[in-house]
Amino acid sequence: MERIAMAMSEDVPQLVALLNLLFTQETDFKPDPAKQERGLRLIIESPHVG
Repeated sequence: MERIAMAMSEDVPQLVALLNLLFTQETDFKPDPAKQERGLRLIIESPHVG
């Protein structure tokens, strides 16, 4: 059974990979792993932001 949990810093590489999959399916978006990693870290490290 899958469980939903709050993302942690160590989850960022997997989250970037998931965003890459999503962005390659949408013609309006261009994957930018460095930018996505920065954004995800900001959200995860500052819960009041995300």
